[in-house]
Amino acid sequence: SLAVRKAEEARALVRAAPRSVRSGPLCAAGDPHVMSRALLRAVGRMRGPTEPSRVRPAGIVDPERPATAETVAGRLSDLGCRALVWTGGAEAAALLVAAATGTPELVATSRLKTDDGLALAGEGVRLSTVCACADVALSLRPALQRFVHDFQAESGSAPGPYAVEAYDAGRLLMEQLRLGEGTRGELVMRLAALDGFPGLVGPYARRPGSAPSFVAASVGVWRAAGSRWFPPGSPS
Repeated sequence: SLAVRKAEEARALVRAAPRSVRSGPLCAAGDPHVMSRALLRAVGRMRGPTEPSRVRPAGIVDPERPATAETVAGRLSDLGCRALVWTGGAEAAALLVAAATGTPELVATSRLKTDDGLALAGEGVRLSTVCACADVALSLRPALQRFVHDFQAESGSAPGPYAVEAYDAGRLLMEQLRLGEGTRGELVMRLAALDGFPGLVGPYARRPGSAPSFVAASVGVWRAAGSRWFPPGSPS
């Protein structure tokens, strides 16, 4: 369910917070987007690496009200936050970075695992993102390299977060439609009967106790370096 996924991502965001927070609190902020607010509430219920202290809320940055960035930046300074869980997008993040003095290290959602996020990191911001998605940009597997090439040729950009999952979902639906009459009811029945299916990167399995809902990748962490996203421990 969506609530379960939000809880998983909230836990991943808190776990991904850098060790620097051991000498200061872990704070959280976001933008007005409905998912940003929901995830921010979920993060607020988590405990950080500095247990038993809870993650401390710093507020909402609204791009339509730029002064909110200064308010949130002031709270970060007052709280002494050295790391910030960010649940919003790139536009609001850029406003916050511009308003902050001594910007904390950002741990963000997949909304910042984009070219705009890389541009933000290019301005000197230390940025990591979490995403329950496959990242094939640096893969050496021929099939995945062909996917990246074809995706770029078709769209003009590299595959971003959930591009692989969207491709797999579309392929699954087309295959299931070709197996029968193609009615909505029959499609639902065929999906309900599946325990899993092969994906571009690896197999998908049914989420325990769910309706036709499948998951492959666990939540991973990437850091921005140059023009790429790298998994932790890899050379940049």
